[in-house]
Amino acid sequence: MQLRHRALRLALVFVCAVSQRALNSYILRRGSLFGTLVQLLSDPATEQTAFDAAMLLSILSNFSRFEQRNAFRQRLEDLVDDGVMTTITSALSRVLVDTRQCVDAPRLV
Repeated sequence: MQLRHRALRLALVFVCAVSQRALNSYILRRGSLFGTLVQLLSDPATEQTAFDAAMLLSILSNFSRFEQRNAFRQRLEDLVDDGVMTTITSALSRVLVDTRQCVDAPRLV
């Protein structure tokens, strides 16, 4: 597993951890992670990290969305790169198809 992919998974763990409010607020205020995530999603060489990048981007863009202005959400709404949007939807649809196949698989009783 690449170092980039490990760092992405570590960021997911930190963002999803209990009492993550301070860390998430810091990441949202800095905003520099948005460009990195979009770059990971747009680069064909990092296709294996697309789901994790899309997951982190969606978690951060939905963090405290009703309490304050979320820069990630605003930048995601303004994003016009069709390639990035296609990568996000294809990564998420792959996961949904795999999950559905696991649910439909015959079970041993």
